[in-house]
Amino acid sequence: KRSRIAYSDEVRNELLGDDGSSSESQRAHLLDNTERLERSSRRLEAGYQIAVETEQVGQEILANLHTDREKIQRSRDR
Repeated sequence: KRSRIAYSDEVRNELLGDDGSSSESQRAHLLDNTERLERSSRRLEAGYQIAVETEQVGQEILANLHTDREKIQRSRDR
């Protein structure tokens, strides 16, 4: 258990630096990653929107096909 705590403290110090403060390069890196995350989120949202629209179009097509099938069946019955 002590070795895990020591290891986690060591990893934390590597990530944050010995004094826990972030340098200018770390800040720039964080901002770049934040921008990348926002762009990815926007792309995912756009993809989701396209999927929803595609599903709606598919539902409309299926409804139209169902209506057409009923018309054809009624015509055959006559």
